[in-house]
Amino acid sequence: MTHHRSHRERGASQPTVRARTVLGITQAAGYVEVLAQALRAGGVTVRSGGELVALRVGERVELELEAGEDGPHSVVRLTLRWDTPVPEERLEIVPGVEHAGASAAGAETGADGGLAAE
Repeated sequence: MTHHRSHRERGASQPTVRARTVLGITQAAGYVEVLAQALRAGGVTVRSGGELVALRVGERVELELEAGEDGPHSVVRLTLRWDTPVPEERLEIVPGVEHAGASAAGAETGADGGLAAE
């Protein structure tokens, strides 16, 4: 029997997805393995129902692990926390004079001999 609940909370205008479900051991281990793969890939996306949060992974991660007995239950709690990386700004150099608000699409394709640097 599977029970599933989720809700989205807003703290400091940032979305949070929370979910609780009852799974078989193999399915639970699969979620943990996919989380590890996502961390290695540099991003974690969590979707529960129609709710979604996508997180870029930082360089270093604070790991908090708690394991023990809670009455008749065995419990392992894992918390991962990191500084969210800020994407780098893109630098473009285009020959000629471009007015503010004008598109530089030609510079990206190199059609007008422009230089695009990232």
